[in-house]
Amino acid sequence: MDKFIDHLSIDGKAGILRSYLDLIVRWESLSGESKREQVESGLRTALSIEEIQQLKHYSILYKEKFGFPFVICARLNNKDVVLEEIRARLNNDSDEELKCGIEEVKKIMLLRMEDLVECQNSKL
Repeated sequence: MDKFIDHLSIDGKAGILRSYLDLIVRWESLSGESKREQVESGLRTALSIEEIQQLKHYSILYKEKFGFPFVICARLNNKDVVLEEIRARLNNDSDEELKCGIEEVKKIMLLRMEDLVECQNSKL
């Protein structure tokens, strides 16, 4: 999968990133995996009202600047790191941010594939 993604055009990679939902979206819109990952990272349980507003604000700025939502592997981070990362990554140029976002997608993909293989009810 990594090789496939690496060989995509810039538009293809950006398309992958555009397929992700913003971090602060309606709970019902999230997949079961995303819900679990966001709860475990504290994005759904530990953010203060001020932090939620900050994340919403930075998410809007990020999407306006790059044309796709901020993607981070919530499972490998916590709410504080997510807030730090979105602020820091807003300083990236488009090429660098595309690379960062795709690397985060790869982390998410690998962890979810590992879950499928380890699942007792898996058909793999």
